[in-house]
Amino acid sequence: MKKYYTKYLPVEGEIKVGEICLVTDDDGSTAFLPFKQVYVDEGGILPKKVELFLCSRDIQIGDHAMEFLSSTGEYDTFQIDTENDIFDDMIADKRQFKVIGKITTTDEWVKEGNEYYEDELMAQGFGFNWDKDGDRTGFIYKFKVKGPCGHFH
Repeated sequence: MKKYYTKYLPVEGEIKVGEICLVTDDDGSTAFLPFKQVYVDEGGILPKKVELFLCSRDIQIGDHAMEFLSSTGEYDTFQIDTENDIFDDMIADKRQFKVIGKITTTDEWVKEGNEYYEDELMAQGFGFNWDKDGDRTGFIYKFKVKGPCGHFH
């Protein structure tokens, strides 16, 4: 099993036409689709802006992890304090994970759910995360992915 994988996660900001967004149907089902103005014009649930992140199954004590809460449809971030905070079944089906960094490529072959070994990834740099009040909340690493051609994108 590969240790790293890509996952769309909600982020702050305005969605531009054509960008991938999370769309929730009236029945609660969700899909990642290119944003169209029609979603807003027809009313209903407003799509959420998402970006592609590199995540890991390798969760250790002391890590900050994310968990998908099916009851609310939201993600919760928490610190792993003991072995009891790590749930192997949730890690296996990608409901509990550690965010490593943002995927910077926009190439079409990089999709949600792609899995990678460490040698297929290259750290490009890092920046700071900022909350909506302008306060720095931590680092975000940026990654390039080795493409089918063998080069990093």
